[in-house]
Formats: sequence, structure tokens, C-alpha cells
Amino acid sequence: MKNFQVMLLSFFGTGYAPIAPGTIGTLATLPFVYLAWTYSNTALDITLFISTLILSLLCIKNTKLDRKDPSWVVIDEVLGMFLTYIFVSFFKYSLFKLLIIFLTFRLFDIVKPPPVSNIDKMDFPEAIIWDDIVAGIFAGLVSGIIFYYFPQI
Repeated sequence: MKNFQVMLLSFFGTGYAPIAPGTIGTLATLPFVYLAWTYSNTALDITLFISTLILSLLCIKNTKLDRKDPSWVVIDEVLGMFLTYIFVSFFKYSLFKLLIIFLTFRLFDIVKPPPVSNIDKMDFPEAIIWDDIVAGIFAGLVSGIIFYYFPQI
């Protein structure tokens, strides 16, 4: 079970990248986002997101972590990025839109405006995931506003 937990939390090992593991984990999500966006099925996307979220929360709660937010745990970035996509999935896909949701998610994940920063400071393992979920909500809203006002993107 421990190997499965590490595989999931590190998103198939991408969390062990020597530099910028959070960004690498987010980049590793892009092929899945591309497939989901081009073969859009909202019910399936939401089901996949919720199941992965629940499984990730269980795994992170039951994994002994060496510090509050270890860099190898990147499932939070994967979930945040996928949630960002869900917010804008009804817009027509374009490579530029994919880039925008990637950049907006990374911006909110790195800058951590409140309440993202408030959640990030909480001292329980699940907070590792919840701050990126909130960052994903913000990124999804901002990306949706951009796509609405600039439909040609």
C-alpha cells in the first residue's frame, strides 16, 4: 500500500524531479487535461477529479511525511490544475488556452494570495492538497473571465 501512496502522491514519480517538482508535476498533468478537453465529458471529468481528490486525501493522511509540505508530493498540483481545467472546460480547446490555465494556476499556487496562504499555513496533512484546490478555483475563475472577454484566444 505504501508504494501506491507514494506513486499517487508523487504523481508517478514526477515529484522527484531535481528542480521545480511542483511545476514538473503540473506539466505532467497537461496531457491528461488535453485529452479531457478534446474528448470533453464533464460528468467523467468531475467524477475523476472527486475520486482522485478523495483517494489523495486518504493517502496523504496515512503517509508519514518528513516535513509539512514535502516537495515530492505533487498530487496537489495535479488536482489544482485539473480543477482549473474543469472551470473552463466548456470553452473550445486551444493550445493557447491550455498555456493560460497552466500559467494562471502556477501563479496562484506560487503567489498564494489569501485564502490560499491561510490554508497553506494550517498544520494538518490535508492542507497540502486544499491550498492547491483553492488556487485551482481562483485560476479557473480568472481563466474563465479571460476566455469570456477574449473568445478569439
